[in-house]
Amino acid sequence: MGQATNGREAIEKCIELAPHIVISDINMPLLDGLSFLSEIKQRFPEIQVVLLTVYKDFEYAQKAVNLGACDYLVKDMDYRNQLPAVLEKAKKAFEQDPSKMNYRENLLRKSGRMLVIESEDVLHAYRDEVDEFLQKYSGTLITARMKQSCGIRDSLISGLDFFLSSIKENIGLIIRDASCFELLIGKSIKAAEEWILSMLEHEQFKIVGKNACFALAPSGKMSDEYKEAHNLNMLMLERSFYVNQPQVVISKHTVFTPLPITVMEEWMRMSDTLDNMDGMEAEVMNQIIQEAEKHLFYPPMVRNAFDRILYKYELRYAASSDNEAHTFILNAPNIRLLVDKLLSTVQKIRSEQNNYSYFVVKAKEYMYSNLSKSSLQLVDVAEHVGISPGYLSKKLKEETGLTFQDLLINMRMEYAAELLKKSDKRVYEIAEMVGYENYRSFTLAFKKFYGVNPKKYK
Repeated sequence: MGQATNGREAIEKCIELAPHIVISDINMPLLDGLSFLSEIKQRFPEIQVVLLTVYKDFEYAQKAVNLGACDYLVKDMDYRNQLPAVLEKAKKAFEQDPSKMNYRENLLRKSGRMLVIESEDVLHAYRDEVDEFLQKYSGTLITARMKQSCGIRDSLISGLDFFLSSIKENIGLIIRDASCFELLIGKSIKAAEEWILSMLEHEQFKIVGKNACFALAPSGKMSDEYKEAHNLNMLMLERSFYVNQPQVVISKHTVFTPLPITVMEEWMRMSDTLDNMDGMEAEVMNQIIQEAEKHLFYPPMVRNAFDRILYKYELRYAASSDNEAHTFILNAPNIRLLVDKLLSTVQKIRSEQNNYSYFVVKAKEYMYSNLSKSSLQLVDVAEHVGISPGYLSKKLKEETGLTFQDLLINMRMEYAAELLKKSDKRVYEIAEMVGYENYRSFTLAFKKFYGVNPKKYK
């Protein structure tokens, strides 16, 4: 928020603060209200301008509207009562056109105070530009990441509006991607920490304060130094997966261990205990937690491992994919919540299986275990379950709504989709794993099921 005593100063304030709404008098020194409106709408058409005047002449109101004013108020006895409704109208103008909300970001980019880096590839490609930017904004790198998965960009930018418009010193914002934002500030680590803590006390910053964790590291004047500070902060934020830490932390070196494929396979084998849900699952999951904490396995790898375990159970029981559970698991802030979510979701899957008869449950389990057999037939499954093919076919249709063949295709396609997303296996290998000896047949079946060929899906 800012004030100006004349039209020229008002223009300068708009450039400095990039406001969403401006309330201006028509009578101002140096530059009158209509001239101010004309110039500001040419520079920043997104700004909503409300004009105040003592003139009731319709001609003034018409000129104001033609120049792009959001509204026009006559300063009479009642104008203060009308002002809230006018401001609400201006607010809705932004809400109806979300692109306008980014104009402050665009202004900061144009002024050189903001540099957007979407990935390390861009960082490398624009190395000279990055180095030039860092010459002005080196000091402390502040990396913020949401505690839970949500629209970080919109939430954080709305919160950042508060202090970006009030900071007077050199400051540069780097938005890397949809999972974190970074702020370079010309302060020492200690001063930056105090600054962030003071920001978190403000009401306008509550969206960020409730949802984000902050890591601070010193950043030099070269892109390599910035990259090192970024990596240090990201690793520090990952530490919260195993260790509870304050909302604002000073980064220190942390070494995570890759998750060996042998350990991954062992976890998948151990997770078979979840089939029983007789109390052993808590013991098994506790063993996995202890192993992960002891070796400090890289958290994203652990999240992916548990995500695969959940997919395993969904496929085994032909259950619909629980997108909310998968999203939570892939973004779980700590390993305990990760395990709790997995166990509760598996319990839910199993409870839903209670709606199926014994024969259908056993049939689906056998089908899942034999997806790689291209010759798998209804008669094979019926023989394993111990009932006639005709009766099994009838029960499958009654309880799942699908014929045996449709259910088998569903299970094969869903398993193939998981392998495409979660593994580095080639398409022809995946085709064989889900029972297709012919690569072309698999490709056609997959495209019919998902509307896209396997290579594009991957």
